[in-house]
Amino acid sequence: LSSDRIRGYAANPIWKKMLVLDWDGDEDATTSVAVRSESGDEDIGRAQFNIASILNGRSNVMYEDIAADDGGGGTIFIHATENILDESALKFQIHGKALSNLGKGFFGQKSDPFYEVRNTSGDCVYKSESGLVMAQVGLLPLCGGDLDAPVTFSVFDEDRGDKRKSMGSFAASVNDLVVAATRGELLSIGNDDDDGKG
Repeated sequence: LSSDRIRGYAANPIWKKMLVLDWDGDEDATTSVAVRSESGDEDIGRAQFNIASILNGRSNVMYEDIAADDGGGGTIFIHATENILDESALKFQIHGKALSNLGKGFFGQKSDPFYEVRNTSGDCVYKSESGLVMAQVGLLPLCGGDLDAPVTFSVFDEDRGDKRKSMGSFAASVNDLVVAATRGELLSIGNDDDDGKG
């Protein structure tokens, strides 16, 4: 159905990519999770979970011990929650680092950044009033429920009147944002003239 990848050796990998499964409430429905090595097609481990049991389990988590041909083994954990798409939302906050100061002037003005979020269709679904504040946007208007669809974040410097200057932008999916936040990774922004990033 879908996959996620961690490069390099990791004895305790954590995949944070969210997958949306269509489930009709069938108590016998299951989902299978396979861990594979990038260098081959053989499974390192595979486990099958009952969806109803995950949703009814403690903290919505289940696990299964796996055995390997070489005598090793491990454990696969899975977490699942019911996804009501028309009520689901992404809550996030943007922080800037080493952003260009576009407010330089005779009086030492500083940039007054704000940002916009546009969905795959290019429609603006959120605009901060002032600053890089925390926001919450519904998944339907943001990405149509497709957690791998690219969403564009654009940062601007508010100038006098209705004028604004672009400080850069970046595109990322909901899954990209979750993974970056979990791993503490920074997402670089590029200016329209490609002369800066932050």
